[in-house]
Amino acid sequence: MKFQKNFNNNAALVEDGQALEWIVIGNGVGFGKHPGDLVDESKIERRFIATGSKGFDATQVQALTEINAKMLTIMSEIVTLVEPALDTKINDRQYLILADHLQFAVKRINAHV
Repeated sequence: MKFQKNFNNNAALVEDGQALEWIVIGNGVGFGKHPGDLVDESKIERRFIATGSKGFDATQVQALTEINAKMLTIMSEIVTLVEPALDTKINDRQYLILADHLQFAVKRINAHV
């Protein structure tokens, strides 16, 4: 996968060998990368197709890029615990929604609301 754009150190836009764009999340996956660099696939914890009928639209991609990198890391840890405990698989859209809700909840807690 080739690096295209950095959202933050833990989230990046990449392109695979079939020219499909993906949003990848993982600890340091986007750190120090420049367009065209190869991405260390062992760092990728989650991947979301960025375009196409099953992929995220521009609004959803924007929402994902606004989620704090630390929140994405925490969300990955939560999913790792929850999926086996509930015997379920959290899909990409659910992951995005949960991360967004978690970030909003933390924001409200910090604002003492």
